[in-house]
Amino acid sequence: MTLPRRVDAVLIDVGFTLSVYDPERIAAVVHALGVEVDPQRIEATQPALRHALSHSSWAFSPRGEGASRGQAFFAHLLTLAGAAAEAGALDAAAERLWQTHLADNLWSRPLPGAHEALALLRDAGLRLAVISNAEGTIDALLHRMDMRRHFEAVFDSTVVGVAKPDARIFQMALSALQVAGESAVMVGDSLKADVEGAQGAGVAAALLDPHDHHPGAQVPRFADLLAFARALVQGAMQ
Repeated sequence: MTLPRRVDAVLIDVGFTLSVYDPERIAAVVHALGVEVDPQRIEATQPALRHALSHSSWAFSPRGEGASRGQAFFAHLLTLAGAAAEAGALDAAAERLWQTHLADNLWSRPLPGAHEALALLRDAGLRLAVISNAEGTIDALLHRMDMRRHFEAVFDSTVVGVAKPDARIFQMALSALQVAGESAVMVGDSLKADVEGAQGAGVAAALLDPHDHHPGAQVPRFADLLAFARALVQGAMQ
């Protein structure tokens, strides 16, 4: 799918697009359970976890299978980061991280350039909405990061009851912004959830791929949201 000649709206993902999990908060949570992990090593897990999440189309949720996935994500993160703990402690730490995340989203560190990118898009007159596969905490997270003011609408999969790549969540956003799919662009880090999901809803997409995980993707790729915003505003994405 080619990009529209005229773009009126941008639909934006959150995790690995606007923000990333906070290594210091994660290390502090598990330290209370006797699990030691270096925040710098947590930081270093980002490429591997970006790759894993980009190839998936499932969503976390507060209960059921989605909750199991959420705990598994944090267990995998701790393992990749080389967390030191006694047998069984990592599972307990992953569960504690998941419960902490549900109460106060741990993906709370804005990515470099994200604030500047949002301001650039808004100053260009573009209408913005968030579409995120999340656990009902995205609106509060955006307020916490001082980003909510940039968005006319926020679609959190747990709140609206449908998740990417389902076309319905993209259609909800288009309806809220009162724009046609042909004049919108979705930007995110997941090839399946963001790119393929958007295309299935008739919306063009751009992929954030800072580690070159998807060299064959047939969509524009960018290192981060700011690079995408600059290219879009300057008309360099055609």
